[in-house]
Amino acid sequence: MYSNHHYNPKLQPYAKKLRYRFTKGELLLWSLGLSKRKMLGLSFRRQRPIGNFIVDFYCKEIHLAIEVDGASHRDENTLAKDMKKSAYLQSIGVKLLRLGEENLVTSFYNTRELLEDEILEYMNGEKGAV
Repeated sequence: MYSNHHYNPKLQPYAKKLRYRFTKGELLLWSLGLSKRKMLGLSFRRQRPIGNFIVDFYCKEIHLAIEVDGASHRDENTLAKDMKKSAYLQSIGVKLLRLGEENLVTSFYNTRELLEDEILEYMNGEKGAV
């Protein structure tokens, strides 16, 4: 299972820069959904280094990472990196949810409800009721 020993401090300066370069989808998700424990009372961190990767959002309490995938994630090279990231996170016990940026921007509240349902399902199935 994931613990802090997977945190990669070498990526911290790059992650810090990414925190100030939000995409529209990331900004919406953070400001209206994940900041200040707005999502089911869970604490999420932005641009969290895990292993040799940086995830857009991470909840340590339930070992859940969320990625917002925009147009750049359709590129073959990026898709290959995404697959490696997904495999690594799964290997250390971190559940990864991928959300399409376009859906977040055009239909935020529907996407937020789906995300809440997904998190609740994961919490109830994997961790038991919290």
